[in-house]
Amino acid sequence: MKVFIDTSIFIEYLKGNKIELYEELIKQQHNLYINQVVVSEFLFNYIKVIANKSPMTVKQSGKIEEVFGNLNPLEMLRGCINLNHTTDIANEGFEINEKA
Repeated sequence: MKVFIDTSIFIEYLKGNKIELYEELIKQQHNLYINQVVVSEFLFNYIKVIANKSPMTVKQSGKIEEVFGNLNPLEMLRGCINLNHTTDIANEGFEINEKA
């Protein structure tokens, strides 16, 4: 099954909420789709969740590298299929949801 993953799925998992939903999507080996907006929102919110501060505060303090540490937040997205900006995302998203 094709499933478009919203940023909230990743963020809630990081917060320790809705863990079963994320893990079930991975376990069932669905085709998971994301786009550049999801990647951007995920990175922004990742900083907020991990640092427990606003991303702007972290940036102004010069501690973004410290927040990421040895972690690579993109690892969570690695198994997803990235809809690129040349794809008609609205139509593709509609088709994915229509067939679900």
